[in-house]
Amino acid sequence: MRKKALTLVELMIVLGMFTILAIVAVPNMMSALFGSQLDVAEQEIVHALRQAQSKTVHQYLDTSWGVQFDAASGVYILFAGTGFDARDTSLDIEYALPGSVNFTSVNLANGSTGVIFDQPSGETEDFGTISIESGDGTVKTIIINQFGNVESD
Repeated sequence: MRKKALTLVELMIVLGMFTILAIVAVPNMMSALFGSQLDVAEQEIVHALRQAQSKTVHQYLDTSWGVQFDAASGVYILFAGTGFDARDTSLDIEYALPGSVNFTSVNLANGSTGVIFDQPSGETEDFGTISIESGDGTVKTIIINQFGNVESD
C-alpha cells in the first residue's frame, strides 16, 4: 500500500497561500498595534493632566500640581509645585510614551512646556494643545482650555 504524501507542487501552493495571507495581514496588524499604542498614550496623558487638576482643586498637599512635557525624550512628569523648577521631586511621577508614539508638538500659552493648574479653581494659564503621532502617521491632539478642561479628539 502506498503512503499518501504532499507533492512538491502541493507544498508550493500551500506556501504561496500563506505568503499571500502574511502580506495582507501584517500591515493590518501593524496598523492596529500603532493605533492601540496611540490610544493608550492619549488616555495616559489625559489621565495625568486630569489627575494634576484634581489634586490642585482638592488642595492635595496644599500646592498646585502640573504636568511637564519633554517632547525630545517622549517623557512627561506629573509634579507638585508652583513651577517645574520649584517642584518637590520626591512626588514626581514620570511617564514615557510607547516606542512607536512621539510628541509632534507641545503648543501651550506663553511658550510653556508644561501645564500648571491654579488653586483652588483648577484653571490654567498654560492652555493649548499637545499632539502625539504613532508610527503609521496617525495624529491625536489633546486640548487644555483656560478653565483646565482636558479633551482629546
